[in-house]
Amino acid sequence: MTGPIDWETAQWLIGIILAILGAAVATGTVLWRWQAWLAREFQRRDELRQTEFAKRDEATELLRRSLEAHKLYAAETFATKEGLTEAFDRVHDDLDKISDRLDSLTKILLDGRPPTRRA
Repeated sequence: MTGPIDWETAQWLIGIILAILGAAVATGTVLWRWQAWLAREFQRRDELRQTEFAKRDEATELLRRSLEAHKLYAAETFATKEGLTEAFDRVHDDLDKISDRLDSLTKILLDGRPPTRRA
């Protein structure tokens, strides 16, 4: 086909072009709305995630403070190994002195004479 086109063909081409443009605009609008929805959805999820992170950090801080308080309580309340060893050594020394005195008393009662004093 050569030469000028008739009015009917022009209308047909204009209709096809307008249909393609309409489809492109509709597709663009759908994609634009979908992109906007995705952006809102990602923003909402990020906010929820940040809230969860804040709650987790708050719980971690509360747990850390609680552990520090318990460590302080344990340090103030419970005896250390060195402290117990020192206390048992003193009790042991005192029991040795009592044992020596009982031995001396037993000797006096059995022999009838006082023992010599030790330093």
